[in-house]
Amino acid sequence: QAVMAVFKHHRSALKGRTSSSRLRRREAVILYSGARGLQDSGQHRQAWRHFFKAVQRYPWVPRFYAAIVLNALGRRP
Repeated sequence: QAVMAVFKHHRSALKGRTSSSRLRRREAVILYSGARGLQDSGQHRQAWRHFFKAVQRYPWVPRFYAAIVLNALGRRP
């Protein structure tokens, strides 16, 4: 959550100066990282929300889908 707070702070300062696609990808990677942290601690159910938000923000990252499949199996990539 701390990383996301810093990202949102800086995103507001960068409006119009950088590509919105780059910002969406960065936000998706942050969400994905949070989901991976939840996976590491065995909280697979809580990780779902972060994985799906990551895919919604930027669906063109194959590792997101691999992590979702492994989360369904109860494993960590």
